[in-house]
Formats: sequence, structure tokens, C-alpha cells
Amino acid sequence: MLPALILLLLNTTHAQFQPQTTPGVLTTPSPPNNIYTAYNQYNQTHYDIVLSKLFLNGDMLWNRTYDHGYNRNDLVNAITKDQDGNVYLAGSTDQQNRSDFLLVSFSPTGSLRWVQTFDQTEQDILITATLDRKSGIYVLGNSTLNNRPFLWIAKYNTMGNRQWYTTYSSGYNDYAKSLSVDSASNLIVTFETAQEQYSGRFLTTQTITYNTYGQRIR
Repeated sequence: MLPALILLLLNTTHAQFQPQTTPGVLTTPSPPNNIYTAYNQYNQTHYDIVLSKLFLNGDMLWNRTYDHGYNRNDLVNAITKDQDGNVYLAGSTDQQNRSDFLLVSFSPTGSLRWVQTFDQTEQDILITATLDRKSGIYVLGNSTLNNRPFLWIAKYNTMGNRQWYTTYSSGYNDYAKSLSVDSASNLIVTFETAQEQYSGRFLTTQTITYNTYGQRIR
């Protein structure tokens, strides 16, 4: 099992996916000797998140299962790690067709550090996460209101305290894609906008930029 798992990890490093539709393994390296993996596991009635820390040869250092409780589906979409080796999992937790944003942190030894959820609308899903040079944690997700998805962007510190959040809508259907931080610590948000026209459905890729305080600058 381990050789096959390692082969899968080598082919999916830094991958991001939609766990509701595409099974897979998320990975992030933890130099010099380890790698973190995260995936969704179905446990008879609901999904849990499984986080593992491996040596580079495939031996497991530890394995943890995150279950938010109450038979909720807990799904991970992104994994990232800070300079101290703390790992962060971003995704969603849902029950009875209502989902909330989910952000979970574990220590390098596998201890659960903190959990943060947020309820913006009836359908909230974090899609990706990244860190800046000062270990600020940025997350990007989708909320849906009146069947129209829009963007939800937030910044947390490493203790799990939310520094700010904001939303963005183009007026059409906006789908979160990726986050990056530039050399000036500005946050670059990439998303797709879907416009329905008489001749069909058109997708355009767009970017918007925020400074470290959550103010839009471009």
C-alpha cells in the first residue's frame, strides 16, 4: 500500500481538488524529511478528513482523523504549512444541505491546535489557502446566495484569529480558483466568471488584488 501511496503523492504534490467530485490526495512538503498528506474518507454515514505526516521513504510518523461531529461531512480542499511546521486544512463542513467554511490547524506533532468555522450563506466552501512571509493565513472560498456564487476572502493569524474578511461579486457567477502573495505582501485572487448569453455560456478568468489589511487595490 505504501509504495502506491507514495507514487500517488509524487504525482499530486501541491494539488487542489473538489473533493465532492474528484477523489485525490492533497500534499505539502515539510522539509527536510517529511511530507503532509490530507484526503477525505467516507465513514459509513459521513466524510471525515484524514491528515498524515510521512517520512520521505513512505513510513508514517502519525495519522489523525478530523471529525467535526454530528455526522457532518467534513471535506478538505487545500493544505498548507507555516515555517514552524504547523499545518492548515481548508474546506467545508456540512449538514442537511447547508455547508460552512472550515479551517483547521494541527501542530507538527499531530495535536489539534484550533478549528474555525464561518457561516456566510447556506453554501460556503473554502477552495484554497496560502500564507504570507509573516505566516498570515489567507483563504479563498465560494458562498452562494440566490443560486449565484460569489467570492469570500479572509485573513487569519497562526492562532486562528480572523483579522478580516471581505466578499466580491462581479454580478455574475464567480468561481474561486487560486491565491498568491506578491513581494509586497499583496494578495492576488484569481477566479472565473461565468456569463450566460444567448449564444452560450462564457467563462473568463480574472484577478483582483488586496493589500495585507483587506483593502482592494486593483
